[in-house]
Amino acid sequence: GPGLVSLVIVWLSLHFIAWSGIYFGWHYYVQLQETRMQQLKMDVALKETALASLRSQVNPHFLFNGLNTLRDLIETDPAGARAVVTQMAKLFRASLSSGDRHLIPLHQELETVEAYLLIEKTRFEERLPVRSGIDPAARDTLVPPFLLQTLVENAVKYGVSPSGTEPAGIEYTVTLEGGSLVLTVRNRGQWGQSTGSTGLGLKMARERLALLFDGRGSLTIDPGADGLIVARAVIPQSPGLN
Repeated sequence: GPGLVSLVIVWLSLHFIAWSGIYFGWHYYVQLQETRMQQLKMDVALKETALASLRSQVNPHFLFNGLNTLRDLIETDPAGARAVVTQMAKLFRASLSSGDRHLIPLHQELETVEAYLLIEKTRFEERLPVRSGIDPAARDTLVPPFLLQTLVENAVKYGVSPSGTEPAGIEYTVTLEGGSLVLTVRNRGQWGQSTGSTGLGLKMARERLALLFDGRGSLTIDPGADGLIVARAVIPQSPGLN
């Protein structure tokens, strides 16, 4: 009868409304997920671009100092000049081999630091004593290329006595603390907020850590009142990131 027909119409209408709601809800959900994926891809692309830009600025950063040292040694100390050329070649290779990688094994970074320090020791001689302590378990952990080198370069800048009358030097250590790798560089000297190349290197190092680890990494410089300057970088260990 008419009542049954009306009931069927109402039932069909309710089902239509329900299925329409499900369809449009699902369609909206899919569109929302696609929008989020596009935003994520855009964020990743922007991060990759920013990191590439920072790398392109960091890698040549130390080379100018090496060239200046080489220029000074060519006439006065040919053997020292040859040693500097050898170490600069290692630095160039490190720069090229890191390529577009955001992270490299610590042992590769240590080789870069050692090559850099050999150049500076040729320049400063006994005014640059260096001590280091590396946790053997940390040698295969991952670090941003040239991060430790930048901290060491900063320490050399402020930790070497210009006159040579005050023994200074630097110390760098690498330790594992919880789920993070900690790079610490210490030197005694007069700290100043550099606006030159080293200051730029520290600024870029902070930016790289922020981009790579979404704020979980950190870089601090503590100019202690007793003249001990401590630079400390904390690097979360994310095995899948390279």
